[in-house]
Amino acid sequence: MSVSGTILRTTPLNVVPNTVNEQVVQTITLPTKLLSGNERGLAFFVWGSTAANSNNKEAVIRLNSITGTVLADTTAVAANAKGWLIWLWLFRTGPNTQDFISESEMGTTQNVIFGQLTQNSNTGLTTFVITLNNATVANDSTLRGWNVDLLTEGGIQSASGVLL
Repeated sequence: MSVSGTILRTTPLNVVPNTVNEQVVQTITLPTKLLSGNERGLAFFVWGSTAANSNNKEAVIRLNSITGTVLADTTAVAANAKGWLIWLWLFRTGPNTQDFISESEMGTTQNVIFGQLTQNSNTGLTTFVITLNNATVANDSTLRGWNVDLLTEGGIQSASGVLL
């Protein structure tokens, strides 16, 4: 049986970039050693909205920094007064290997990314950034909230026994 629990959550938000270039609007810092065993994972859910115009907007989740590995990307979309969302699942497959898959949607445009990482599973997966990129006007898109869950396989040892 799997156990899931929220690690961090921030909502409601109203974070708007102040530039037309890709900009970090949220940095998520997680504790070390969350993925201490194979088949353990992280699930990210990020959402926001767009302004009522036909300008291109884009939301991205990256590992570590604005120049880090792209884990999820809505791609640039001319979404007019639409919502956007990103689901990202990242699972440990070994001490220094992980698989990830993401599904992103802005308006009616969808994008799926699958990839493999070679990070230290205990220390290399602690910082993630959410970026927004607005092609024309700085406040064309808004980050409204995000959530990170820990996914485990089997029970979790606690002071009073094993939770199933």
